[in-house]
Amino acid sequence: MTRLFSALVTSVVLGSVWFDLDKEKGFEKLGMLLFCVLHISFSNFSELTFSVEQKYVAYKHLDGKLFPPTSYIVAWAMVHLPIAIVETAVFALVMYPMVGLVWAFKNWLFFYFNLVLANVAMASFFRIIALLAPNMEAAQTFPGPVIAVFIIFAGFLITPSKMGWLKFMYYVSLFAYSLRSLCQNEFLSDSYQDTKVASNAVEYATYIAANPAEKNTAVATLCDRGAFTCTTMGTAIMDTISIEDDSSWFWGGALFCLGFFCVTFYGAVRALKKVRITRNVGSSRTGTADDEENDAAREKKPKPTDAAVVAAAASAAVDDVAVNVNVEQSSVEFVPMSIAWRDLEYTVDVAKQAGGGTKKLLQSVTSAARPGRVLALMGASGAGKTTLLDVIAGRKTGGHRRGTITLNGNEVEKQTFARLTAYCEQNDLHNEFATVGEALEFSATLRLDDAVTAAQRRGFVSEALDILELRPLRDRMIGKSGDANGLSPGQRKILTVAVELVSNAPVFFLDEPTSGLDSRAALIVMSEVNKVAKMGRTVISTIHQPSREIFLMFDDMLLLQRGGWQVYFGPLGPSNASTFVSYMESLASTGYKKLPKGMNPASWMLDVLGGTDSSAAAGEESKETGEVQDGKTLEDAFKASKAGAAASAVVAELSRAEDGVEMFSFASEYARTMPVQLATILARSHKAQLRDVAYNCGRIGVLFVLYILFGTIYYDLDTSDEGGVQSMVAVVFMSTIFTGIICMNSVMPVRVRERSVSYRERSSHMYDGVPYSLAHALIEIPWIVTISFVSVTPLYWMVGMVDSAGSFFFHILVNVLVAYCFLSFGQFIACVCKTIQTAQAGASAIIPIMFLFGGLYLPYPQIPVYWQWAYYLNPVSFAIMSVVAPQFERRRCTGAYPAGDCPNIAAFRGAYYEQIDTLAYVEDKYDIDYDDRWMGALYLFIFAACCQTLHVLAGKFITNVNR
Repeated sequence: MTRLFSALVTSVVLGSVWFDLDKEKGFEKLGMLLFCVLHISFSNFSELTFSVEQKYVAYKHLDGKLFPPTSYIVAWAMVHLPIAIVETAVFALVMYPMVGLVWAFKNWLFFYFNLVLANVAMASFFRIIALLAPNMEAAQTFPGPVIAVFIIFAGFLITPSKMGWLKFMYYVSLFAYSLRSLCQNEFLSDSYQDTKVASNAVEYATYIAANPAEKNTAVATLCDRGAFTCTTMGTAIMDTISIEDDSSWFWGGALFCLGFFCVTFYGAVRALKKVRITRNVGSSRTGTADDEENDAAREKKPKPTDAAVVAAAASAAVDDVAVNVNVEQSSVEFVPMSIAWRDLEYTVDVAKQAGGGTKKLLQSVTSAARPGRVLALMGASGAGKTTLLDVIAGRKTGGHRRGTITLNGNEVEKQTFARLTAYCEQNDLHNEFATVGEALEFSATLRLDDAVTAAQRRGFVSEALDILELRPLRDRMIGKSGDANGLSPGQRKILTVAVELVSNAPVFFLDEPTSGLDSRAALIVMSEVNKVAKMGRTVISTIHQPSREIFLMFDDMLLLQRGGWQVYFGPLGPSNASTFVSYMESLASTGYKKLPKGMNPASWMLDVLGGTDSSAAAGEESKETGEVQDGKTLEDAFKASKAGAAASAVVAELSRAEDGVEMFSFASEYARTMPVQLATILARSHKAQLRDVAYNCGRIGVLFVLYILFGTIYYDLDTSDEGGVQSMVAVVFMSTIFTGIICMNSVMPVRVRERSVSYRERSSHMYDGVPYSLAHALIEIPWIVTISFVSVTPLYWMVGMVDSAGSFFFHILVNVLVAYCFLSFGQFIACVCKTIQTAQAGASAIIPIMFLFGGLYLPYPQIPVYWQWAYYLNPVSFAIMSVVAPQFERRRCTGAYPAGDCPNIAAFRGAYYEQIDTLAYVEDKYDIDYDDRWMGALYLFIFAACCQTLHVLAGKFITNVNR
């Protein structure tokens, strides 16, 4: 639907821009036809991110022999075909009649058919890019230069006659074939055959000079007299970009698109067979020498019996997964705190589509957690475990909460509560280009206030590394989740705990800390979590169906039944959770169901609540009843029991504030000031930029190669005729817009990737959204300057632009400003959109508009008055305004033509040619002024500032996370 809407909007925009063009507007029609091909090509850009993600699913299916690679690529193409047919139909049906193209069904059908084939061919091109790209950043960067080459060699920006030895590229450009077919379909039609024009500008000018009295005579009349060689208007229009009128090329576009599709289809099949971009999602990683020695030592230890494991688990000293270390904290002191909540309820609004009204997810839950103990929040799926954890931790962004939450018996303000609690999310989100030590230092710097010295912070980080046994991994890069060279899932989880530990918060929340881990990794993680509790911190964790060993590591438990009803709160008890098991066995509503011998109590209690039976072995009769216990009944039974009375006494005790003890109070939810936040984030971002080789070297390398190619194509460009002048403007246009497009497309996946880490860190109140966004804005500036210098410098001198330092550095400045405008807009889009696919779709819709109103395909005087505002919202147009005129500055000559000898050209005016000064020609055609060049640069600066303002505001106020 997004693509169809984009096609409709773009067709209306194009139709209104080129509305009802006269036949004489041949050059404008050429640009419009090329633009149609451009739009169809860029519309497939949005599928790139989806295709990159789906290839990993395809790998799994191929490994399972579900289907051969050919079937997968065929299915992919077949799914896209109806999209291409409908999307192109919407575009062609709206735009074609609006722009004044030949109104005949056969011409429209040919136009539509060619665009459908171009659509299918380009989709296949993006498909093979997705299969070959090692990561999302490369997939976003590589297509830009290829499309740029297609555009350059389409014949519009530079005619084949000026391509030199690279002319062969014209005959392998899909855009060239499509444009040639569309032009012949239009300009060789009968409506263009009646009008005669001069076929040679020099011959026409010579005749008029010899016969000045004939200057105002119609060209058609002179043609009838045989004054000079003439041709039809359609042929003359096509001749401006060297398109042959040989009708044997008529079907060339369709045939080339089909051939291009076949080649890319075959390439995609081969890529799927031979190229594998793997992602390691297991827990095995290359370890350090210390890791290997520890593993070897553990293997030599005798395996403990089940009874021994159970006994050891109660004290969180599982010898086969961890060794005891000193868990005392000395560098930074903290005050242990209990947390209690009474009559806690949580209600959400139900969407109108689902019937409306409200739904209560938590039903008057009352319990508490104490320092030095680990509280488990447990229950079946849908019982409200994570909901309760988020409500207690203050992480909910919607819904309605009732009840009281106290720390050491005091109700505290939001910012104070945020500073005194730590939250370990289920997804371990970290900056992939930081090391383990740097991640801890970053957290400690931003979450320990100014009263803590730098030496104390370093000491605390060092203690955390030792306490959680991360010292061997201190200098290991975190990497992406699933990277073979990054941290394993278990190591990432322990790092998450460590990052929160150095916040020095006395209360810890953990959401499913063992999720996605194997049994050994889960035991290691929970051992480390127990160490955090042994330091005197209060730990609350949700957990779903843990192993018996892990279950017995918890001290207390809050059990919920579906609907948010409280079933039990209290200690598990010694010897296989005897206190909790005794209570559950005493419930009359469950039929006094007993714990089977050797069964995990965590699994048994879920059987009791859900009427299931997971204890039956193969061949045994199941005792499953399917009867789900009523939550209200279970809650009433608990309140009436001794366990309930004991729990109420604990909550009452922990809810009372101690006399004479003043509670903490913080004026801000952030421990450090904005300047410190900005400097710290900048330092991390600088390291990440240096280490992200694919991102920065990809941008620099691609643009350098692309602009070397441009320089080769336009080498020592001759601007002595209209085509040469157009080519110089095209160089300026292409060298600015493609720097911008590649910077925009490459920054979006990076910003989307890092924003998830930002959400986690901002939820932990490390920093505000403003310094984070500003850091991302500032850190890109030196890289944009580097990119522009490295890529544009060789192009500038190869093309033969004005050989003065002032013009060169001004050209670089404008290129930097345009690139930064695009990059800033890309950062803004990445903050606003929920997914990279949506962001890419938005960018794909914007790019054709940037091309359209950039001043090349549609110079400002030719833009309808109701669309001229779009010209001033396009940074590329300011580049045209700034750096085009200086390339035709009247230097080393006596003055403008005809009085002086400065360069001049013969300009085609539809039915005749006019000799005109070159600078006057570009100033008139593009509505620019040499004296206003600095004004364009100023506009670019303002535009970039506005885009970054939007980016910063979006980074602060838009989170795309609802809890």
